[in-house]
Amino acid sequence: MIVAQGLLEVAKADLDKVKVSMEKCREQRSEIDRKRRKLIDSYQSKQKSLVGKSSDQNE
Repeated sequence: MIVAQGLLEVAKADLDKVKVSMEKCREQRSEIDRKRRKLIDSYQSKQKSLVGKSSDQNE
């Protein structure tokens, strides 16, 4: 019974570590996604301004 309790405690500790790792990974993925969206928005904004400038020059 003592061995089983010890194994249970180890399993709980390992599970806690996995949960922390998963949360950290989730936060990092969210941060990467935010940065990616910001970069895409910036790129699209620059493209629109370049298209606007080139159409102004063609007139």
